[in-house]
Amino acid sequence: MPLPPGDSKGNRRTFTLASSPTESTLRIGVKVYDPPSDFKKYLMTLPVGETISASRLGGHFVLPEDAKIPLVFIAGGIGITPFRSMIKSLADRDETRDITLFHLIKTSDEAVYRDIWKEGKSIGLKTRYIIQTGSLPSGAAGDIGELTPGIIDAHTDQARSRFYISGPPGMVDHYKALLRANGCSRDQIMTDFFAGY
Repeated sequence: MPLPPGDSKGNRRTFTLASSPTESTLRIGVKVYDPPSDFKKYLMTLPVGETISASRLGGHFVLPEDAKIPLVFIAGGIGITPFRSMIKSLADRDETRDITLFHLIKTSDEAVYRDIWKEGKSIGLKTRYIIQTGSLPSGAAGDIGELTPGIIDAHTDQARSRFYISGPPGMVDHYKALLRANGCSRDQIMTDFFAGY
């Protein structure tokens, strides 16, 4: 994908798929800031049918095989993308899991994939929004402010749970340290991050 000059990172990026293996269309999720990067400007103007080359499928941010392990998903902003894939896959396969999703967002306008979270209720998903300012999305559960150890303790079985954290590097590091300070072992915590582009 040839980019116009000016993007110092070149024309390659890493994406997490938002689509489930049960879906025929590949999906990615991106957040577009104002002003957008040259890469995102170009991405948003690609015509339907344009070819994008992809390589090096990889990563370890996957669900445990043991379906009895309670799962806690902590997503910062567009770090919600891999969780959309996981929950859609579980819902399509009617595989029940004990999952608590905390979506950390600035305002309720960033509450994406709510249709998937509604679908996920049938397989054990509980969604809580943590919103910095404003009010919660209509009909949604959650808190205004920050995700604290007290909120985590109130809504999860921390000692038995596997924690998955996805978002900007600083946010991921913060919540990994918070969980470790709150008694979680390294083996309980899986991380993914979105560096921005």
